[in-house]
Amino acid sequence: MSEISEQVKNAIREAIKLEINGRKFFNHAADMTSHETGQKMFRYLAEEEVKHMEVFGDLFSQILGDEDWRQLVHPDEMKGEAPLVTKLKARMAHAESKGEVEALSIGMELESDAIRHFQEAVAATNDPKAK
Repeated sequence: MSEISEQVKNAIREAIKLEINGRKFFNHAADMTSHETGQKMFRYLAEEEVKHMEVFGDLFSQILGDEDWRQLVHPDEMKGEAPLVTKLKARMAHAESKGEVEALSIGMELESDAIRHFQEAVAATNDPKAK
């Protein structure tokens, strides 16, 4: 593996987790949605998270020079349900009849959190390749 800072390694780990958790949440939202259009929208958003992972894989491979970035996240970290997803599911359940609207609101928050994460990661590193 190419030598990268712990800061960049953490940014990669968090990026992977964000996408995996986002996919889990959007799939759950689709399962909980009674409207066909809403289900399709949430399934689409879940698949977008998969595409993001593919893009990240390409970027991370460029940073590290190979596929070794996959070793940064232990598979056990990705098993089961993330605490974030559990929390968001509970929030959706409390919204009762407005669950779909709440799910969309949560999805927007997830994406905003991801944007903020990447902006902070860019600001925090001095490595021009990682930026």
